[in-house]
Amino acid sequence: MGFIKRFRPSPALVVSVITLFVAMSGLAVASFKLKPNSVKTKNVRNGAITQEKIADGAVSSSKLAAGSVTAGKVAMSFTVTFNGASVPGSACVTESASAPGVRATDNVIVSPPQIPAGLTPEWYATDDHMVVGWCNLAGSLAVLHGSTTWRVLVIR
Repeated sequence: MGFIKRFRPSPALVVSVITLFVAMSGLAVASFKLKPNSVKTKNVRNGAITQEKIADGAVSSSKLAAGSVTAGKVAMSFTVTFNGASVPGSACVTESASAPGVRATDNVIVSPPQIPAGLTPEWYATDDHMVVGWCNLAGSLAVLHGSTTWRVLVIR
C-alpha cells in the first residue's frame, strides 16, 4: 500500500498525459481521414512539392489533369542522347547535355527510355545543363548497347 501511495501521479501529470493523447489522436485523425481528391491546388503552398519529394515515375501524362500543364508553364522541352556504356556494379554512368536556360531549381519531368534489367535511371538539372544516366545497383557489370534518347520537359 505504501508503494502505490508514494508513486501516485500528481494531478498535473494526469492532465498533461490526457492532453498529449488528445492532441496525438487529433493529428492521427487528420492524417488518415482525408477524402480522396480533398487537397486542391489552393491548399498547397508554392514550392512545397519539389522533384525530390516525387517518386520516379509517379507523374505521367495520364496522371496530369487536363490543362494543368499549359504552354505558359512549359519553359522548354528537348531530348538528350545517351551513348552506350559499361556500368560497373554499384556505380553510375552519366552524360551531360547543354540545355541553355535550364536552372538547377527547375521542375524537370524526364521520360527515360526502356530501363535495362538491373539499372536505375538517374537525372537532374544544373544551370544550363541536363545530366542523365544509369546507376547499377545490382552489383554486377551491365552493358548499355547503342544510344538511347531521353525526353525532357522543364516546367516553371
